[in-house]
Amino acid sequence: MKHVLIVEDEIKMSRLLQMVLEDADLSVSTLESAEEALSQDALADCDVLITDLRLGGMSGLDLLKKVKAETPDLPVILMTAYATVETAVEAMKEGAFDYIVKPFDMDDMVELVRKAISHTELLLEGKAIKKASEVAMEDFVVESGAMKKVLEAVKQVAPTKSTVLIYGESGSGKEVVARAIHRFSDRAEGPFVIMNCAAIPENLMESELFGHVKGAFTGADADRRGRFEQAEDGILFFDEIGALSPSLQPKLLRVLQDGQYQPVGTDEVRQANVRIIAASNKDLEEAIGKGEFREDLFYRLNVFPVQVPPLRERKEEIPPLVLHFIEEYNRELGKHIGPPSETVLDLLTQYEWPGNVRELKNIVERAMVLSDGEEILPEHLPNPIYQEGEGRAAGTMPYSEAKKQELLRWERHYLERLLKECGGNVAEAARKAQKDKSDFYALLRKHNINPDDYRAQ
Repeated sequence: MKHVLIVEDEIKMSRLLQMVLEDADLSVSTLESAEEALSQDALADCDVLITDLRLGGMSGLDLLKKVKAETPDLPVILMTAYATVETAVEAMKEGAFDYIVKPFDMDDMVELVRKAISHTELLLEGKAIKKASEVAMEDFVVESGAMKKVLEAVKQVAPTKSTVLIYGESGSGKEVVARAIHRFSDRAEGPFVIMNCAAIPENLMESELFGHVKGAFTGADADRRGRFEQAEDGILFFDEIGALSPSLQPKLLRVLQDGQYQPVGTDEVRQANVRIIAASNKDLEEAIGKGEFREDLFYRLNVFPVQVPPLRERKEEIPPLVLHFIEEYNRELGKHIGPPSETVLDLLTQYEWPGNVRELKNIVERAMVLSDGEEILPEHLPNPIYQEGEGRAAGTMPYSEAKKQELLRWERHYLERLLKECGGNVAEAARKAQKDKSDFYALLRKHNINPDDYRAQ
């Protein structure tokens, strides 16, 4: 059971909050001062801290600063009856999860606490995956039973000299698996070289693979190192091996059989100290039946097959993958986007992902580019995910939840239209909405709307 600590010197308010949160199946304890919270072990097992801004001694804002210095992942919710824009900005700048103005609806507080718990769980999940994963590689997430089997296969085959053939749809992570094998092998200090058989023209493929000497053909003005030479003491990864030219297949077979190859334009035979891993997104046995792929080469490659499941069959890995990509693009784009909401994660999880992990990564990058705030919103997702996902979700969730989501969308669109009409003037927008200015600010924070985005240019 999640534990909430309330620091509030108004006893009636503290008791009321405790009753409401306990009715919501949360464990609750209360203290009357910030000093008590810091001097006891009260924060040790706390999942959410709720504190009043004004307390008898140390203020809630000072408590927030000390808590964030020691336990930065603990979400802190500030309450106050004296709301100003300045205090709200300062609270959020110091790391408050949110800021709520008294008097407030108790249901809103329960929802806010649940959001804080969910936010923390996502953060910790992402950190745990990074620490626990022995692979420690880009995009390699092991949450599903299917991917755990892949990881076990990787650990088994990596220390050996066996050739590996990785099967999987485009974008499912075949290269990531190949890199994991490289990482766990005794060739980890050697190079990892990629040969994309589908991306190189047939007339250049032999030169790309084996290299050539000066004068071997028109335009060969200098010696060129091929992929085999580049991968010496390491691993050569043949991506989309099914697209390898029929004329090159027997030459690759020779390397697999006796480790020898010849650069184009010379009779010199070279020895390859290279381990080969191949990958395919199509059925090679079917290609053999059509005469498009050599059967003997297939058996040489297929010594240890590994099947990478498509993303739609391991959807439990979508949330940690999203967190990983957000962290990656925050560094690359110089942004500070936080974990996505449950609504966004639900939309992403419902989608079937024909492009697999590669498509997910591209969509997260696109959403982060579109986001001007500190989170990815549903409208930042492409229409096929946003609209179709919303339709599926509304048809399968309870009436009350579907209604709630529709009201949230309406509320956001209303606020955006009103701010646009008022040129970003919050006071004017609040008057037109017949809302108190502090309440109107609370609505803007709820939807992560920045009034500056609507100010007249």
